[in-house]
Amino acid sequence: MKNEEEAILKYGLDLTINQRKALNAVQILFAETNYQGNSCYEEIRSQKLKGIYNCPFIDISFYAYFQAFGLSESQIRRRGKSIKEALWALRTLAEPFRIAYTKKVKNKTTQKIETVAVCCDIRLVDIQEMTFLERMAKAKTDEEKDKRALFLRILLSPLLIEQIKSFYVLKPYFLDEKIESVKKGATRKNSNHLLINWLLTLNLPTIRINRIKLAYKLRLDSIIKGRRQARIDSYLQEAITIAKELEFITFWDRQNDVYEFKLNPDQCSRIKKPTIPEIEELDLKDLEKKLKQELESKSFSACDYGW
Repeated sequence: MKNEEEAILKYGLDLTINQRKALNAVQILFAETNYQGNSCYEEIRSQKLKGIYNCPFIDISFYAYFQAFGLSESQIRRRGKSIKEALWALRTLAEPFRIAYTKKVKNKTTQKIETVAVCCDIRLVDIQEMTFLERMAKAKTDEEKDKRALFLRILLSPLLIEQIKSFYVLKPYFLDEKIESVKKGATRKNSNHLLINWLLTLNLPTIRINRIKLAYKLRLDSIIKGRRQARIDSYLQEAITIAKELEFITFWDRQNDVYEFKLNPDQCSRIKKPTIPEIEELDLKDLEKKLKQELESKSFSACDYGW
């Protein structure tokens, strides 16, 4: 609004460290299937995202998820607090997140590329826990309710499918261990994760960014508001040192309040999949009727996900 005193600089998904690790795990597992999943697809016509999407399933064991999350063999075997935190983080990704962004789409009527605004509540994934693999996951029967689930079926959100080009990047399995190898206790700071996550998506040889803008990207809002300049510099220095040690950047420099980074192209690159979803005029009543028909034979539907 015009009467707002300050511009809104905070954007993107504001996740906890464990939620971010869970989302990284999903990205890692999805990348291993060449972004196709390893089961069937669910066609989702999303009014909210103004497009039609083929969303894949990923069928994995709990062990595979825990590994991608970054847990060690001993942590997995103990089945203690770390396991509970990893599962909690994944399940919270299936809850609605408020998102707002703009995107380019192709209007089927005019054939022109238009910029449209998207603002809605949407889930990032949907999860089913299964005692055995089926083509379509179903709720446990009375006979199965006491059995321990052995597999996870994760359905990717249309939002994540849409953002493959800009959002999905190659990430190492044990990033936490690598961060800890540089400085003990460093993984407890979200800023150290966020700098590497941001660098991974840039796909540029060099990048220049203002010091305060970089601090906002690392979610240092409260420190910025408190005008604690020395602490801001301390957080930035630690995150940059870790990224340099792990070779996500090959060189960095600071001139006044501007940072310059030279990125390592072997580690920092986007997945190239140029797609522009088409706008399709959908009658809401027809869509609801079709979804009701699908519900008779399938356990998943766009309505279930709020998509």
